[in-house]
Amino acid sequence: MLLNKSKKFIISAIKMFFSNEILISAASLAYSFLFTIFPLMILISQIIAYLNITNDIFNEIISKFMPDAITDLSKNYVDFLKTSGGSGLMWTGISMTAVSATMSIRKIIIKINKMYHEQMRRGLLKKIVVSVFLTASMLVMLIVSLAIMLSGRRMLELFGINNRYGNIWIFVRFVILAILVLISLLMLYHFAVNTNKKLTASLPGAVTAMVAWVAASAMFSYYIENFGNYAKIYGYISSFIILMIWLYITAAIILTGGLINVVNNDQLSNAQTAEKKG
Repeated sequence: MLLNKSKKFIISAIKMFFSNEILISAASLAYSFLFTIFPLMILISQIIAYLNITNDIFNEIISKFMPDAITDLSKNYVDFLKTSGGSGLMWTGISMTAVSATMSIRKIIIKINKMYHEQMRRGLLKKIVVSVFLTASMLVMLIVSLAIMLSGRRMLELFGINNRYGNIWIFVRFVILAILVLISLLMLYHFAVNTNKKLTASLPGAVTAMVAWVAASAMFSYYIENFGNYAKIYGYISSFIILMIWLYITAAIILTGGLINVVNNDQLSNAQTAEKKG
């Protein structure tokens, strides 16, 4: 019985994946993400400067999720921004990130509602409020995540915890990061849909997207470092090409997470309908 349900779920997900043109939509979304990355780097550089943290710690953290080429690109960009920082640059980063991220969120909201076959019945003001709320929530999650990841040992000292627990904290902070990513995806999938659904209804897609993103990023990083020859083919723009591919993978996974929720919702509705008839 469980095997049949799983088989039916997978077949439905594959059919919906291609019928909703997830890969094509992911390309458009990745392009929007690109306009978010660079102002986001401005914001990150100012947070690093404010926390008085060396870039080595930041590079060590992002290298666990991204290929070396993207890490190097980020490092050079952040290094440049730190030397030309200031309060004006901080607010520029915040405003540009907010605008570009809101546009990306809007694209995700529209696509998810199309998969649910829901019309965008929200008024203009409500659309703006939902988009801004989700964007602000994710930016807050990002800032909190960065603060936790970048100032790990300092937080131990702040709370008077012995340094021998430092190795434990290294593990714990990645668990916290995973939880924050899960919460962000859960909020995105829940508030994106026009219909009133329970928060738990968005959990399958959020968990799937989080696990898939971590796994895909690790595999892509391994492939680039061991088999990819992008530098020989594309030369100086190889880092940019790798960044775009990684953003494309990220966009496809986010949309697939929404699709998982749609398929799960359809199967639950069909089961309830069949139960009532029976």
